Amino acid sequence: MNKTLTMIFCLLFLLVGCSDVEKTEEKTLPASLAIKTSIQGDHILSSFVDGTQFDTNDYKEKRLLLGFFNYKNKDATHMLKTLQKLKQYESKYNFKIFGVSINYNDIEGLKAYLKENNIVLPIVLEGPALAIAEKYKLENEVAFVGLDAKHKAFFGVKKYIFVRPGGEQQLTDYVKENLSVKTYQPMEPRLGINPTAPDFEAKTMDGKTIRLSQYKNKVVLLFFFSPTCPHCRNEVTYLRDDLYKKYQSQGLVVLGVVSSTVDEKNKKILDSFKITWPVIVDTGLKLRKQFSHNRSVPENFIIDKAGKVVFHAPGYAARFNDLYELKVRKLLGLKTDVSLSDKHFTNAQHCGVCHEDEYMAWSLTSHAQAWETLSLKSETGNEACVACHTTGFNHVKGYKPIENTKTGKTFVRVPYNMTQVQCEVCHGLGGPHVTKENPMAAQTIKKTCLACHTEKWSPDFDLEKLLPLVNHSRKEEIKGMTLEQRETLIEN
Repeated sequence: MNKTLTMIFCLLFLLVGCSDVEKTEEKTLPASLAIKTSIQGDHILSSFVDGTQFDTNDYKEKRLLLGFFNYKNKDATHMLKTLQKLKQYESKYNFKIFGVSINYNDIEGLKAYLKENNIVLPIVLEGPALAIAEKYKLENEVAFVGLDAKHKAFFGVKKYIFVRPGGEQQLTDYVKENLSVKTYQPMEPRLGINPTAPDFEAKTMDGKTIRLSQYKNKVVLLFFFSPTCPHCRNEVTYLRDDLYKKYQSQGLVVLGVVSSTVDEKNKKILDSFKITWPVIVDTGLKLRKQFSHNRSVPENFIIDKAGKVVFHAPGYAARFNDLYELKVRKLLGLKTDVSLSDKHFTNAQHCGVCHEDEYMAWSLTSHAQAWETLSLKSETGNEACVACHTTGFNHVKGYKPIENTKTGKTFVRVPYNMTQVQCEVCHGLGGPHVTKENPMAAQTIKKTCLACHTEKWSPDFDLEKLLPLVNHSRKEEIKGMTLEQRETLIEN
């Protein structure tokens, strides 16, 4: 390995640079282990550290995470041990993690290092030409790349920068996000189970001590934010000028939480917001960690009058405003004006505000997991697949493939509120609130189901047997189940 590759190793990540020309390399090593690496297109052949063959064809339709390292680099152990902790998700989320060692000329030293540091990841060996690293344009000794189910690179890091306080969590979150690994926050509602918010005590910017319990019989919106975050500023504006302004007198409480030091600069920004709700200074993240381990803001939790966390929203976008208002009105006991429309499809969360039991029952069905099955197989851009795993595809009031005006080819971009097989697939646009038809009539629902559950994709499909699993008829039974029992329903 030349000095340039030894010292530098920067992940540039340009797939257009990947070559389809076969490359083969051989070298007899002092440890009598011959390494042969062959690459043709997205097919890779090499060797594991124990001398057995590594072949990406053995992992067809499985996503791969390749962590490249030189074991003598001080950052290697941190990366390998962090990636190793993600192995628990491999089976459920259809991926496999491998370490890729560039120490082709020091096999015995590599083995000793792996044993000493208790590294149990399967380790693939690079050959002298570093053909795998070259394929993915890697030029740093510690870096990683994620391959989709078709073994094309789709995410990675340029240089391993996570050896720092909080870095392990940041790397873990980044990988989970790209591999669609769903993990929940401590106070996030799950599958119809609403956790009880902890009765915290905190200091506000003006030195007052407040407790959550003092807002009993109120609806509390706990709002984690940063004064310098532009999305947070947009939410502050919405809350100040709209939601809080409308419903403060009706019993809505907003508690802002700044999880950073309020220095002179931040205080000026906060003063400029002219907000009237309490702002808690959460230095040390003591309060944040009770509710969430997210690294991003804004993040919101809505707590009902009984102290239960009933709604969680990471991030902010204006398109969620009507959902926020609908939820707040329901919790305050006010009339909930139906926000469904005959002009466009609506996210199932809107339906769930009023139809809580039905939404809970739906969330435990395969319909509510339909998008994830495409993500795990890297088929989210396949028009033939998204038609049956989303809502509103090719509908006149839904969404359609987008044409590239330069090439004439089409591609799919699924809107945020169209993923999953949602309420309106079965109940029609706007459901009974809007449509004058009866989409749940026997012949209509049969036609709807069989459009996707074809002989090719569902050869054993039995409508009479399976319809009760998705028509909310089990909602009363499910209400008596624990969280663990509900999770089992999804797995089965």
